[in-house]
Amino acid sequence: MKNGNGGINYLNFGKTSFKELFYQQLLLWIPIWNEEQLTDEYTNYRSRFQAEFPRIYQSITTTIQHTSEMLVLQYSQNYQNLIDNLTVSLHDNLWKSEFRISNLIQSTINLINSKIGTSQNNPLTKTHIVRYHETINIYIGNFLSSQRNSIGVILEVFDDEYVIVVFPLAQGISCKKVVKETVYFNIYGSHPQKKQFPLQNASVLTVHKTQGLT
Repeated sequence: MKNGNGGINYLNFGKTSFKELFYQQLLLWIPIWNEEQLTDEYTNYRSRFQAEFPRIYQSITTTIQHTSEMLVLQYSQNYQNLIDNLTVSLHDNLWKSEFRISNLIQSTINLINSKIGTSQNNPLTKTHIVRYHETINIYIGNFLSSQRNSIGVILEVFDDEYVIVVFPLAQGISCKKVVKETVYFNIYGSHPQKKQFPLQNASVLTVHKTQGLT
């Protein structure tokens, strides 16, 4: 007969039931050992551990050592391949082309010069130019002297009424007369005014300091 009890199916044959046998398999019997039995069990476990541990340890050590040696070998081979490629490349580019140190330096200079623009082949939208060895023009990022954000040097001050400012241009030095302008403010509804030069200190010539000049 097939019956069900709590989702477990079992068979009854007369007076013999397999349900009890099934539940007996699920029980966890906790053994009650005396001190002698515990000592024997510990001794057996320790002897098995001492017999098995050296073999397992040696196997793990051998595996790790082999893996490390393979990694080192692969790295060394890759490094050697890199050195060989560099050697062949340098040999092909320098010696087979009959380059020498002096020719290499001159070739490098020519390459740099070919990558840097000068005032002859670029529009003069920027004015402040730094000359390096009289051959390379580096544009800092300033505008023309007629626009704001230009960088110049105050040459003379005349009775606090106007100043003479010089601006470096590609074609030379340009002098401009800068007079005071009336500046209006709005402070809590009032509108004070003040005359001042439209100039601002530029202590260091860097791009981020020229962006906020007025």
